[in-house]
Amino acid sequence: ESGKFVTVAADVTAQCEAARVLQASEERFMRFMKHLPGIAYIKDAHRRLLYINERFAAELGLGCEQVLGRMSEEVWPGAESERIRRDDECVLAEKKPLLVVEELEGRSGRHTYQTVKFPILQGDTTLLGGISLDVTELAEAEAALSLANRELATLNHMILDCAGALDLPSILERMLAYAAQISGLEGGEICLLEEGLLRRKVSRGGGLAPADSGECFCEPLCAKCMQEVRPQIFEGHAQIAASAELGPAAGSLEFLAVFPLVAREKCLGGLCLFSHGARGPSARSLKLLETATGQIALAVENALLFEETRR
Repeated sequence: ESGKFVTVAADVTAQCEAARVLQASEERFMRFMKHLPGIAYIKDAHRRLLYINERFAAELGLGCEQVLGRMSEEVWPGAESERIRRDDECVLAEKKPLLVVEELEGRSGRHTYQTVKFPILQGDTTLLGGISLDVTELAEAEAALSLANRELATLNHMILDCAGALDLPSILERMLAYAAQISGLEGGEICLLEEGLLRRKVSRGGGLAPADSGECFCEPLCAKCMQEVRPQIFEGHAQIAASAELGPAAGSLEFLAVFPLVAREKCLGGLCLFSHGARGPSARSLKLLETATGQIALAVENALLFEETRR
């Protein structure tokens, strides 16, 4: 009949609540990914990227829309791509998590990451998830600690090896060899004071004075070092030429250091180390050498006294 109508009502409260919960969950996930202090991604069974977080996109220097649907080697080319491919395939094939420490080059430079890759089982399909946390500072600290331990071991061997000898040439040769090992510098010489003059006793890596002259090429710097009883360290050719007053003898040196050999408040001579390379040793290495020369100077003095008794 005209004027009649039917009203149908359905309760969709549950659906609305489910949609609200889903939206809240997605918002939490996005906030989690945004604030994660690392890079995160999801790949499909063919290793194509389905999701990346903002930090990953920033490291790639690309927008998310430029990355999704592509493989890692397409967006992160280079030596790392082959290893990334192997790791991905291992996780997808074995369906087991994989933990690796890897170095990756991004827009912000080269970083060390601790990466965990894991399978995401979705019905008959296996996806791949990955999270990489930046552990560059930790890796650098561990490397520095490892280097310091090696240097301390070398220092210990140096002191024990030299202290156990009475033959002066042998002590000086060993001392110079260990000093070059600790500092990483290419050459050096040891000069001792004889009748008021500094005379070169041993050299390594090509002395800068004539081999048969016995002259100490860095005599002005060595004399200053002995007078002030403290190391003299110069970096850069201009600083060496101006401060050490070596003139032509300095050649193309980029690093030069002299350490006084002091035993019982008496300065016996100096240990001179040099390099033509622009990079000098670390401050820690220089401090180790300063400590070593103080210890080995005692062995040098004992050897000198032993020589006198044999005359």
